[in-house]
Amino acid sequence: MIFPLAVCLSTLDVAFWKVVPAGSYSAAYAGRTANALLLFVLAMTIFYTGEALARDRELKIEPLLWSITAPDYVFLLSKFLATMFLTCSLIGLVRCWPSLYKRSGEWAG
Repeated sequence: MIFPLAVCLSTLDVAFWKVVPAGSYSAAYAGRTANALLLFVLAMTIFYTGEALARDRELKIEPLLWSITAPDYVFLLSKFLATMFLTCSLIGLVRCWPSLYKRSGEWAG
């Protein structure tokens, strides 16, 4: 349910915005698109955190996890932060890939 909402809000946010370019129209549009995709990334992180919790329930280790004396938020926060770390790592890899590829000398552009 959150995934279609995130896609809809991201699309509408990019489609209906005032164009006030700082340098150029393409730079303004790229910056606005990147901001809209952050909502999408957050929704994906929340979704996969829920999937990790469902996997614990499916493997029947959930009662064991919740019976430990640690506070409940420790398990929820650790799953959320691990998923967020993986998401940020992917974003960093996508961001750095063109410059690494260009340095290797195989970039045509």
